[in-house]
Amino acid sequence: MSELSSRPRASDQFYDALGRRAHYRPCHSTADLIFTQNTEGGEARIYQGGYMRANDLAFLNEISIGLVANVSANIPAPEWHGRVGAPHWCRWVAPETRPVFPAFEQLYRLVSSSLLRSENVLIHCRAGAHRAGTCTAAYAMMAYRLDPWEAVRRVHSRRPCTQVTGSNFMLLTVLNNELRQRAGASASAARSACS
Repeated sequence: MSELSSRPRASDQFYDALGRRAHYRPCHSTADLIFTQNTEGGEARIYQGGYMRANDLAFLNEISIGLVANVSANIPAPEWHGRVGAPHWCRWVAPETRPVFPAFEQLYRLVSSSLLRSENVLIHCRAGAHRAGTCTAAYAMMAYRLDPWEAVRRVHSRRPCTQVTGSNFMLLTVLNNELRQRAGASASAARSACS
């Protein structure tokens, strides 16, 4: 496996240190509706937010969250985790080596299966701006066949504090290349089958 970058990725500890100080803004403590998807049972929504909202069980119940996806390596499980009637909680951490598709496919399947059950989803990190934005954009790329720029633009339009830059954006470009390669391989296989 090759490294995605010769530069090390920003660690969770770096973001957490900043998140507790000047970097953290009031908009980071919110959760914003990013996508709405029609399902057989009605409608399901994807929200993006920070850990403060992910820990607020009353808020999660108010907006009918069925899955909370923590995309940070070092934010612990919330106090409500495992309680009867609480949302399902999972941790997913972005890959640091290629290929990235298998890891993002795992997140895509988690989110999609909740949406198919008409359960709303909250994707969160510390501030809900960097890692959560990256993961929400990755979901959009896979679900709606968007390129990384359009996916980030749509997420940012719904949550303006979203900042997918540097190594996070590079993850999306690597994912985009892998998705295009997979689509090309599928098209070639389909043409061969028809010949």
